[in-house]
Amino acid sequence: MRHNAVVLIAALFTLPGALPGCTSERVVACPGEGCACIGDSCTCREASCSWSSTNSESLTCTSAATCTGECGSSCSFVCSAGSTCSFTGGESNNVTCEGSDCEVTVGASSNVYCMTGASCDVVCEASCNLDCTTAGSCRLACGQSPSRAVSGTDGC
Repeated sequence: MRHNAVVLIAALFTLPGALPGCTSERVVACPGEGCACIGDSCTCREASCSWSSTNSESLTCTSAATCTGECGSSCSFVCSAGSTCSFTGGESNNVTCEGSDCEVTVGASSNVYCMTGASCDVVCEASCNLDCTTAGSCRLACGQSPSRAVSGTDGC
């Protein structure tokens, strides 16, 4: 009983969003603190954001943010300016990674653009396209196949 009281007291004096003994940043859902939305378009800046959509929406993750996103189909996900991003999507998604680290899993008819200064690990679960600029670092896996280094345009 005494231990539970100590934990409760420690929790009351801990900063909002943090738990005693935890060092990771608080992850906010979009929209929320650090993630503003206008209509179907959300932007996460300098925060840790989690985003989920069924279709036709967009998330921009920028300014050293950390983002996790998922979408059923036809979404746009942009990761830029030193951010770290993870995106999982179904069909017809467009993902752009520039100057950031990205882990991407997409379905059929999706496009992934790995631009200047980006590091991209891409898994295509069906036919998709990866456009990797020479100033980016890219790995592509088709389905369950091992990933391979990619330069230029490639796909599954």
